[in-house]
Amino acid sequence: MRNRFCVGSFFVASALFGAGCEMLQPNKAITNSPGTPNSNVAKIEETPKAKPADGPKRNALPQTEIAVGRLKEEEAESDAVKKNPELQARYREEARRAYFQALKIDPNNLDAMRQIGKLYAKLGDCDRAQDTFKKAMVKYPKDAGLWYDLGTCHQRRRDFAESVRCFSKALELDPENRDYMKHLGITLAWTGRINDGLSLLTRAYGSASLANYYIACIYDQREQPEQAKLYLRASLRENPNLDKAQILLDHLERGNAPPIQRVSLNSPVFN
Repeated sequence: MRNRFCVGSFFVASALFGAGCEMLQPNKAITNSPGTPNSNVAKIEETPKAKPADGPKRNALPQTEIAVGRLKEEEAESDAVKKNPELQARYREEARRAYFQALKIDPNNLDAMRQIGKLYAKLGDCDRAQDTFKKAMVKYPKDAGLWYDLGTCHQRRRDFAESVRCFSKALELDPENRDYMKHLGITLAWTGRINDGLSLLTRAYGSASLANYYIACIYDQREQPEQAKLYLRASLRENPNLDKAQILLDHLERGNAPPIQRVSLNSPVFN
């Protein structure tokens, strides 16, 4: 009897001891077992991670605004828009605003200054164009492009002495620029400095035939057909296959030179 009691006591003690050990173990995370019905234990959900804050917004770049302005100018010069003067004016105004926005971002942006000046010149507002170029020259006195742009403004106003001065300065700063040579050569020839103009045009085109042809066009524009014929014959001696020189010569000899062949200083033929 005592043995039974001892054995029973042993099992009871073991059960209590096991339960006590279980109770004394560190607390475990409580989760519902899969498929456990009617569980009152709430699931502990993971706290959602905060989204990273957006970075600082980037300011517009002057180059972006200038690109927008150029695009608006291209649209203004499209054949479809040219038929609608109001729409063309609107595109040009949008271009002007874009260039000024570029200057607002970067007050020293040379490209923006040039684009504004050239746009004014295209609109026939030579005063503002020249004022814009001159202000830019204060900051960039050795930029050949500014001198060239200012020279074209003087040329449009038929102020040839100033245009020669500006083109000469541009060529001094950029001696190998063919566009500067062409404009300076044409202007010199127009003002009577034929040999100087012919020399520059020959350098620019790499062809005495083309140089003589453009001198002939200037004489034709000035209604001096005999001198024009002399230079056209010189052009054809250098290159008998220069069709435009032969066409102009034929028309001059018949006394009906077509205007399409003539050089105008407002829209010179520089191809």
